[in-house]
Amino acid sequence: MRVAWAWAVAAIMVFKPVARRFCFVGIGTPGSSDSRFRLQSKVGMRVSSPDSLQLPRHPENEKANKVLAKAESLANEILSRSSSLHSRSRDREVAERVDAQDRVYANTFVDLGSAKVIGFDYDYTLVSYKPAVLHLIYRLATEQLVSRLGYPKDMLHDLPGYDAQFAIRGLAVDLKTAWICMLTLRYKVSIAFFGREQVDPRTVRRTYRSETGSGILPPEERKKRFKPLNDMFSTAEACLLADVVQWFRHRQIPFDPRSVVTDVLNAVARAHISEEVHRSICDDLEKFLEPDGKQHLRQLLDRLHTSGKKLMLVSNSPFWFVNKGMVYVCGEDWRKLFDVLVVSAGKPAFYTQSRPFREVSTNTGRIKFKPVESLSAAEVYCQGSIGELVRLMGWDHSDSAASESEVDGSSIIYMGDSLFADLVDARRLYGWTTGAIIREVGNETQIQSSADWQQAWRVLQVLTLCTRQCQDSYIGWNDACQAYSEDDRRVLDELEALSADFRGRLDMLMNPNFGSIFRTSRDNGQTAQPSLFARCLQRHVDFYTSKVENLRFYSTDHRFYPADYSIGVLHEVLHLTDPISDALQSVHPWGLSISATVQFGHVLAMAIDIMAEVPSISGAPSALQPGKVDDAAILRCIDKLQTWDASRFEVLATLQSCPRNAGQVRLVQDRSTGRRLAVKRMPLSWTCEDADSFSTAHPTETEVPWMDMAATRWLNIIGFQHCVEYWGVFLDDDYVAFVMGLAEGGDLFTFVDAMGLPEPGPILEEALRPLAVEFLSAVSRLHQLGLAHRDLSLENVLLANAKGGPIYLIDYSMATTMRFQTGPACGKASYIAPEMHLGSGYDAFQADAFSCGVILYALFAKDYPWISTRAGACKCFEYVRKHGFLKFMAKRRIIVGDEKKPVDKVMSKPFAQLLDGLLRFSPEERLAIVDEDRPGSSAGSIWAQAWLKKATEAPPESPE
Repeated sequence: MRVAWAWAVAAIMVFKPVARRFCFVGIGTPGSSDSRFRLQSKVGMRVSSPDSLQLPRHPENEKANKVLAKAESLANEILSRSSSLHSRSRDREVAERVDAQDRVYANTFVDLGSAKVIGFDYDYTLVSYKPAVLHLIYRLATEQLVSRLGYPKDMLHDLPGYDAQFAIRGLAVDLKTAWICMLTLRYKVSIAFFGREQVDPRTVRRTYRSETGSGILPPEERKKRFKPLNDMFSTAEACLLADVVQWFRHRQIPFDPRSVVTDVLNAVARAHISEEVHRSICDDLEKFLEPDGKQHLRQLLDRLHTSGKKLMLVSNSPFWFVNKGMVYVCGEDWRKLFDVLVVSAGKPAFYTQSRPFREVSTNTGRIKFKPVESLSAAEVYCQGSIGELVRLMGWDHSDSAASESEVDGSSIIYMGDSLFADLVDARRLYGWTTGAIIREVGNETQIQSSADWQQAWRVLQVLTLCTRQCQDSYIGWNDACQAYSEDDRRVLDELEALSADFRGRLDMLMNPNFGSIFRTSRDNGQTAQPSLFARCLQRHVDFYTSKVENLRFYSTDHRFYPADYSIGVLHEVLHLTDPISDALQSVHPWGLSISATVQFGHVLAMAIDIMAEVPSISGAPSALQPGKVDDAAILRCIDKLQTWDASRFEVLATLQSCPRNAGQVRLVQDRSTGRRLAVKRMPLSWTCEDADSFSTAHPTETEVPWMDMAATRWLNIIGFQHCVEYWGVFLDDDYVAFVMGLAEGGDLFTFVDAMGLPEPGPILEEALRPLAVEFLSAVSRLHQLGLAHRDLSLENVLLANAKGGPIYLIDYSMATTMRFQTGPACGKASYIAPEMHLGSGYDAFQADAFSCGVILYALFAKDYPWISTRAGACKCFEYVRKHGFLKFMAKRRIIVGDEKKPVDKVMSKPFAQLLDGLLRFSPEERLAIVDEDRPGSSAGSIWAQAWLKKATEAPPESPE
């Protein structure tokens, strides 16, 4: 029987460090004793934390005061444990095999074992530079301004030199105003500096207000006005521009911002590519090169070379410069490690133009004139193009015959530090796997491990949740539509001011002007979102790490799996989750360990809400960590049962009747909050009063309603984002009522029936692809948490709203933490994995994978592939059992327009291969949603399938 339930969208709190705390307050005048710039805090912000925090109180609203008191207690507990927070996170970091700053973070599935070619950029990839290089570029560019462009000679001694604390990577220069801007992922300017002074946010909004008033310039104007600063050298560019502008402004010398921008950018570009920079570096390599490469790079390259992978170097720098540095870090014989050496490549033109290669003399450095017909590992080449590279190396598979090398774009990895110069076109045009070297990952994760940062960040989360819960408390004690009183506004204002204070402490630790390169504030200062740089990193790069040498921590066959992250950039998600669990453990007797997809706001709200209710659940185990919790522990997660209050919940409609247990799903409205909710109402005669009583009364029942309620609460506690909101369990004399929030989008069954989807074919596949990726990611994350669903179906997957929205998995009444089972089959007849019927045991994760395959087929075909998987019960499945799923699709016909067509004629080959892998009769031959490398458990990962990998591809957008 079809069951359609509607559920809630869990509230997601987004947060960030917000920057912009410093400005210039004094610049020496000519002839003064000090003509250097001086910095001073705008607001007197201090990084150190107070000993205690006192939150405001409301003179009338006691509900708000209870929230404030709990939040104050939690915040002060965090403030009192500064040293213990630091030591606990450091102890855990030491215990891990790879420290956070040294890890590789994957945006897509990356298999090192299948990579046959690994390529590298040179600058800031194979070698890393000390800040001395940026000081050098700044100085040489200043000299260019004075000597070549006629700028005042006073600048040579007035300008302060490169300031590593001023700018960060990922900014953009407005070519019209000379402002240095930080952009959000939606191209909105959140922070702007004119010289060394921050531009008033109101001026920023007026300047970039479009005709629609959105505050975002149209794409055409945006591309003309903004020049991105995306590589490591660009921080010197931003610093010099700010200092030159500030020099003119301080002396009240009129200047054209557009001309100054052009001059500074040209001067920096000329200095950057000048032979003087290269000569200076080569004359003192120890001064300019970081020591890490000398210690570990040769070890890594030797291991990759020995494993049989071809190594490639493609750099914009000249050979003599590259050779000098590589000899320094890897030895005189470094060239024997590489199969392809390309210098002076001229990226990004290397990817977009068609140019021949030219050979470079390794003795004289001169360019030879003979045509290049092949690329030899013994030689060095310059110029050229990616098209010529793949052709000459035999990596071009445009013809039908595969080359002997068996190398194509998907088996080539290329790593570099500049997203748009090094990586985007290689991935977009030729399908290469790309890896970004982001030095700031190492710096920021180290800062995030410090006691000061951990403390301020935890308190900020408490204050943010407290502010929201205080506002929620205004509804119910007063008319929800009535304007706030003066006291209502005062409490919110004071909480926002405290939040801004702690947010400023985080800014100070990251960067005093712009904060983190991965997060930016919005102009209201109260919320955060990923920066444009972070968005580009997520969209256009397969993996990233702080140093190329970090690959030495992993096997040459290592597989990097993308995490299900929703907070921001992956390294932040993985690095910040455990410290939050520490904060909760310090005030809460449960040993909560937060998952990588945790919604921090949600979990902290739980902490505040349930602190007073701890005695009612004191029997819960001391560890509810994902992967360690068992079924019994989950069943103890249900909070105290409440008495059903008919006056509180107004019944609006009956959504579904459940004849099997005489239950109903109802739509209700909570009169105290105005929220519309879903209530699953079941008779006590069926459910009994607790899980133990239910097991006694129904010893063979596989559908346990108490597991559904308990697992939903547990998943809420640990922050599983694909779970509906848990509202509570209520009792009256005759019924148990499981109350949850409402999702207006309905289930996937309704989605297939009523959404007017295209006919089966390529258009429908493209429409379903993002939905499929999110659904499979949700199941993957559930398995990572150690929970098998065992009743996945179209009816048990919900959409948050009528337009689709987030995906939610529901009905955990058959869920279990015991992966390997010997009990009876679970689920609906069409979805049950065939091995469940055999009685010899089954892998519950692989059974879920089979159900996923049925769901994906049904979404495409708008019909089930079979009615049952039990032996002899369905001719369609018997055919699959004998001949396989691919042959079944050649015979199975579905309605397309006015006719019936074989499935394989309207379904793409990659999609068919994915379904074939999920619907294999034998679980050992079946693709896995997660844990695919378990010996004998599966045939590999779904995430390596071409149809899913294509979902991560998108045409690049320039960050302008």
